[in-house]
Amino acid sequence: MTGNAKTVVRGGFGIMYERIQGNDMYDAGPNIPFSLGVTNNSVTLANPGILLATGAAASKPINPADLTGLAVDNYKLPASYQYSVGVQHSLNAKSVLSVSYVGNQNRHQNDRSQYNLRIPARCRHSSTVANIPWRRA
Repeated sequence: MTGNAKTVVRGGFGIMYERIQGNDMYDAGPNIPFSLGVTNNSVTLANPGILLATGAAASKPINPADLTGLAVDNYKLPASYQYSVGVQHSLNAKSVLSVSYVGNQNRHQNDRSQYNLRIPARCRHSSTVANIPWRRA
């Protein structure tokens, strides 16, 4: 080794956050009232419960709907931690020895959870909302 040998240490660290107006908010776009519609054909607005063609009772389906939202009491911004450290040492005038480590960790990534799901087969027409089985049996 010569007397001019030099050692250099380099390092870096960064935190990148996902913005809350990204996919987490856009996923709620198709929530009611923007996505669900009930259509009764061959009825009048004056009496939508009777079919015009036959005079029989028209079915009024209750369509199960999905709701997407954020758990505001337990929501943490998704983050990515990136870091590196490296050491370079000159061996001679034409050679350098380099050793580096690069890492990446992600925390609080998006999580899709479904709670209190309804069983679609048990949702049938009822005159009162109280008779609809909203909770899972």
